[in-house]
Amino acid sequence: MSAPYLGAGSLSATAQHIKNNVNTMLVVKNHLQEDTSTQLLGRCIGFFPYASEDISTSLDVDGNEVITFNGKEGGDPKVSATEGEDSAIVFVNATLNAQLEPSAVIEVLIALDVTDRNITNGPGDTIRVTPLSHKVNQARVPVAT
Repeated sequence: MSAPYLGAGSLSATAQHIKNNVNTMLVVKNHLQEDTSTQLLGRCIGFFPYASEDISTSLDVDGNEVITFNGKEGGDPKVSATEGEDSAIVFVNATLNAQLEPSAVIEVLIALDVTDRNITNGPGDTIRVTPLSHKVNQARVPVAT
């Protein structure tokens, strides 16, 4: 018989923090974990407004939380990227204007590696991001019975 676990089915602190604070999805190239806000924005290929309604959560068969991020399309690329440059999708807490100026100090909520693609920056070019998922492994704390 399996032991029941604390917190099964509840929204993790990680997912809740992302949902409560997300404002923008960035498409970036060559992102480094230690990037400053200025460096991160300098690596930005394009961006989309994002909201908590664009995120859903579910549990997998092992009780781990799966965070699903809706895809977006129609974004205007600010620069080009090639398949050799490491692409990532970065979700942040600040909104950006067309000049990539943030509304506040940027907090990176989560960065997800994606398949590198050639992205061009010509007239009429757009960016499309397909839905993404991230699994949050849940700690297993048996409940005394």
